[in-house]
Amino acid sequence: MWPISIPATTISEVQLILDVRTLGAISSITPFVLGMIMALYWKGRRTYPGFERWVLADLVFGAGYLLITLRGYIPDFFSIILGNAATVYAEVLIYEGICLFYGKSAFSRTNFLVFALCFGLHAYFTYPAPNINARIAVISSALLFLIVRSGWALLNNPNPELRRTTRGAGIVFLLTALLPLVRTGYALTRSAPIDLFTDPYSAWFALFALISLLIWTFYFFLINSARLELDLETARLELVQLAMTDPLTGLPNRRHFFEHADREFERVKREKERLSFLLMDVDGFKLINDSHGHDAGDALLQHLSAILPAEVRAFDLAARFGGDEFIVMLVNADGERALEIAGRIHERVTHSPLKFGSQAFNIELSMGIATFDGGQEDLKAVLKRADTALYQAKKDGKNQVNSG
Repeated sequence: MWPISIPATTISEVQLILDVRTLGAISSITPFVLGMIMALYWKGRRTYPGFERWVLADLVFGAGYLLITLRGYIPDFFSIILGNAATVYAEVLIYEGICLFYGKSAFSRTNFLVFALCFGLHAYFTYPAPNINARIAVISSALLFLIVRSGWALLNNPNPELRRTTRGAGIVFLLTALLPLVRTGYALTRSAPIDLFTDPYSAWFALFALISLLIWTFYFFLINSARLELDLETARLELVQLAMTDPLTGLPNRRHFFEHADREFERVKREKERLSFLLMDVDGFKLINDSHGHDAGDALLQHLSAILPAEVRAFDLAARFGGDEFIVMLVNADGERALEIAGRIHERVTHSPLKFGSQAFNIELSMGIATFDGGQEDLKAVLKRADTALYQAKKDGKNQVNSG
């Protein structure tokens, strides 16, 4: 068997890839690039409260990693104290961003105390009692706490429609919390001081930290995009609702009525059921507008719109047909049942005078009924019969119900 030799250049390349300073440089450049991309997205696209904290977190991560990488080239206060403090503060910013995204206050006293304690202990193990293993354990413990807290907050999203996306992010955060957990245990169990730039495991810790940062940033975009899609869908549904709703009364409008009635009419014909329509018109509506003003006329229409839905079943449909006309579609109701409901509505309206300002006046209503109970008629023909019945009710003296 021929001996296998590995070129020296390959070994050096592998060592270069896993060199802590090289990874530190990459780890400082990468968050800066990600932060700039997020900043451009933040300025040019619609983002939500909290996104700016995530932008800042990436930039602070980059600054922290850069200071740590420059250890030995700059004063220890900057490379040890400020560099590590920046990485912890970046995690605080991530948690604040999640809170703001949920519409909550960003400030957390618990996070402030953790950051202050971490800063104090880290300074203590740097100057009065130098101990690099203790410093690593302190920083890793603080990062562990903050990452777990962020992950838990993502898992407990108060918005159920976004929970699927944020739960995925929360699980990822909790998984990446294994990194500081392992590093804390590693630092506490080592008897000899850890040299960050020669220790064989430090490079792997730096590599996985960089990977975690990339994954987090991806989820920041994903969470923001998920909420944007949700808001766009909500806005679309609101526009559809507005297009189908009468703005004055809040009842379905004529367009909505016909879309719903066409489908229901076809179903009734197919299943051989009955369908009744009540077409009604306010008697003397023009006189009310002329005598009391259009505000009184609007108040009258709103008054009627509150009565009609309360007097029919949930699966029936009451709509404003146009002007002072209203229509009710009664599902699976024959002529006798329709006449009974029309009488109840008429009585309710008669005994519910409109109070407008200091005045009160009675409402008179004419109603026409038409029932489809089979045959070759179409919806237009049935509604024409209801309109004819309404016209006859007005011709016979108004303020009455006529069944066509």
